[in-house]
Amino acid sequence: MTSDARLIRNILIKDFRKFRNISATLKSQIDDPIYINVIENTNAELWQRLRGIIGKLFTDQKLRQLIRKVDNNLVNLVDYLDNQLTGQSSSSSSASIVVDIKQMFINQSIDLMASVMFSMDKQNTFLDPLNRLTRLMKRLFFPSKWLILAQLVLPKFMLRVLNITDLVSAEALDEFTRLTNRELAKRLNNNMSSTSEPYDDYFQWLINRCPEIMSDGKTDETTEILKNDQTLSKNEVIANIFSLITGAFDANYLTLTYMAYELAVNPECQQKLYDEIITCFRRLDNKSQKLGDQFDWDEVVKLDYLDACISETLRLHYIINRDGRVANEDYTDLTTGVTIKKDKVIHYSRPAVQRCPDYYPMPDKFIPDRFLKDNRHKLIDSAFLPFGLGRRMCPGYKFGLMAIKLTMAHLVMRYKFVKLDNNQTVFKTNPIVEHLIHSPENLLLKIEKR
Repeated sequence: MTSDARLIRNILIKDFRKFRNISATLKSQIDDPIYINVIENTNAELWQRLRGIIGKLFTDQKLRQLIRKVDNNLVNLVDYLDNQLTGQSSSSSSASIVVDIKQMFINQSIDLMASVMFSMDKQNTFLDPLNRLTRLMKRLFFPSKWLILAQLVLPKFMLRVLNITDLVSAEALDEFTRLTNRELAKRLNNNMSSTSEPYDDYFQWLINRCPEIMSDGKTDETTEILKNDQTLSKNEVIANIFSLITGAFDANYLTLTYMAYELAVNPECQQKLYDEIITCFRRLDNKSQKLGDQFDWDEVVKLDYLDACISETLRLHYIINRDGRVANEDYTDLTTGVTIKKDKVIHYSRPAVQRCPDYYPMPDKFIPDRFLKDNRHKLIDSAFLPFGLGRRMCPGYKFGLMAIKLTMAHLVMRYKFVKLDNNQTVFKTNPIVEHLIHSPENLLLKIEKR
């Protein structure tokens, strides 16, 4: 394990070719044709091909195609909050409610994944929390803490005896595969109709790269891909839509939860962010504008303090505790003198790096100003690792940041996050779950209408 930013930079960037494979966080890997094709589970050779394809899903052009989906997704969340606030007070200006913001952002993130991944734009988890997709998402992404503990402490042979194959059960993966196959069949049937609307979502963009699926009617795009040998199998399509959902879902709901918490306990930062948003959009009357019509991405990217608040949130509240790389040859780092033997794993710890006082003065304080443009020259790139670093960093980080920025811009303009008394606003995590993902057990805040 290391927290030396110099060594981390050399492993992830300078000497990347000697550390191309990621180590498994837990002992076992599920023996499933879908799971083994997920990009983060693949070896270096297969990863390189998948990365070349999946990376093209996050161009600026494709992100702009999704902005309206992200904006429209927020209608469910804003309607939910407005309805709750209306029920508490006849005067909207003084209304306030206490909300478990973790659960609130889980619901919002499920609806967002349904929309941008599968164009299920009518999904509304706030009105129907027991719908089929929501139940499946919770089975996939919220494993029992005892299952995590078993993976951490039991040897592989005991896990096999107990039929504990992975945190994601084979039954849940089978259900996800059936869901994607049903969606695929619906799209193939719709393609036979000349009146059908094209799908602008990640599932369709992966399908377009699969000649196995598109063989009945190849598009010009598919033909070009075939020439360049940039193709996916059907299993790879299903595996990597699962991968995209997994990464985007956790990053979205957790980052929004942490950021709302930090804004509540640092009201001066929240006021500064509100002032920036209102100043940028002062020409708009937010009471008369509809969601989906209000924010232009070209305007959102100008919100420097919003960007700084997100970066500081990601520094303080890492999502994944650690990552590891496997040495494919004996390696000695010339900068630090550290030697790593072939086939050995070296982990880097996000909390150890991102809360290190050598890299961040007052590391436990929420100080967004350290990420403003005038101060960025003081930062060390390899000491900021929310999405990894180098060629194997998260390919979808641009989408994640876009969704978080749009969501927070809408919410902070409309509502204020307020902490409860000191005995209630407590950020607690489960020590077992913490080995896998940094997540609060629950988090109550007061939300007031501006």
